[in-house]
Amino acid sequence: MAIKVILIFFCYIFASTLNAGHPLWEYSQRDIKANNASHPLAKRWATINPNLGTFHLWPDKTVRFVFEDKKSKQALGPWIVAAMEIWYAAGLPRDFKMTEVSEKTMKKERANILVVKFTTKPALYATPAIPPKDEKNGIKGPTMLLNIRNDVGMLDIGANIAHEIGHVFGLLHEHQIPAFWGTPGHSESLFKFNCENLQDYQKVTKGLSASEIEKACTDRATAIKLRFSASEYLPIRSTIMRTPRVPAVPTADDVDWDSIMIYPSGSGAASPDGTGPENDLRKSVLLKANGDKIKPNLAPSDQDVNALITLYDVKFNTPQPKLLNDPSHPDYSKFKEESSKNTKC
Repeated sequence: MAIKVILIFFCYIFASTLNAGHPLWEYSQRDIKANNASHPLAKRWATINPNLGTFHLWPDKTVRFVFEDKKSKQALGPWIVAAMEIWYAAGLPRDFKMTEVSEKTMKKERANILVVKFTTKPALYATPAIPPKDEKNGIKGPTMLLNIRNDVGMLDIGANIAHEIGHVFGLLHEHQIPAFWGTPGHSESLFKFNCENLQDYQKVTKGLSASEIEKACTDRATAIKLRFSASEYLPIRSTIMRTPRVPAVPTADDVDWDSIMIYPSGSGAASPDGTGPENDLRKSVLLKANGDKIKPNLAPSDQDVNALITLYDVKFNTPQPKLLNDPSHPDYSKFKEESSKNTKC
């Protein structure tokens, strides 16, 4: 009897318009907005690709972390809280969380616990989401290296840490979307990259030939091998990056210039004495194609927030329930038997 009732329900559903159907085949309102070309969120974003099984999302949208030591906790504790509030103020739901755990838990589950480290150097770094182990490069699990300087990155401590938290949850750099760098004979780059203005340029290129320097500044794999910061700018031509709805030939309007995941022009360059929020004395590394500077963004954009909401959508975390007309459903045979009888739609 129950199968018959459900069968009648199926008849009703399929007789109705699909737009009013069951949520299993119905777009969410957020998906409709994101796919509507006239909607401001129609621009896309760059995230890890969780379907590859290489990088993994945080269960329950919760980053479990520990500070490396007391000094790190004292220096960074309040800033982690402040940076999360920046995300919440931008619209990120509060079920995205960072939760501190014990050192004992970290030692048992290092591969799935973020270790937050403090440095006084002009360095900022975070592994995206939960990365695979990379013992060769010293990566035993998620790691974030932070400073509390206002003469690097966005020239704002909270914004810099919010940027790194974006990485921790799974966002990648807006400016590393490969389509934005053009295709020879097909489209032009939307950026101008002044590789020679990178702080580590002289150190890395010392002793290299002109052709080797050219490759270090244009090929990300080469830059990675040289441990050259150019690798944080050059396009990621790999399936590890997921970039929904990127046009085949993008224009400057397709770039989210307000994203907290795009580097401002001076990021990565040396910071002369006196550099700060009100006085950016750094040379420009990354510019718009027309030569205009890229401004520091102190908060996530709408697209940044929508990217995380979409990335952690239930479809990535919870297996979809099986419908009765699925042959793998345990009641499929009963469904088929009932449907062959005189129950008509």
